[in-house]
Amino acid sequence: MACTIVFTLNLLSISLTLLLGYVAYGLSIFLYVTAQRQTGAAKTSTFYAYSPFVGVFISITIFFELTRYCHYLNGSTFLSSIYPE
Repeated sequence: MACTIVFTLNLLSISLTLLLGYVAYGLSIFLYVTAQRQTGAAKTSTFYAYSPFVGVFISITIFFELTRYCHYLNGSTFLSSIYPE
C-alpha cells in the first residue's frame, strides 16, 4: 500500500512538472511566434528585452525583495544592452 501511495505522488509530481514545462516553454514559444507575426520582430524583441525589468519591479514592489549592489550592477548591464545606439 505504501509503495502505491509513493508511486502515485511521484506520478502526480511528474505530471505537474510536465504541465508546467508545457506552459512555461511550449506555450511561450507559441505566443512568441504569434506575436512576431502580428506585431513584427522589432516590437516583439523590445517586449522581451524589457521583461526582466518588469520582473524586478514586481519582485521589489509586490514581494518586497531586498536589493543589493549586485542587483544594481546587473540592472545597469541589462540597461546598457537594450539602450538604443
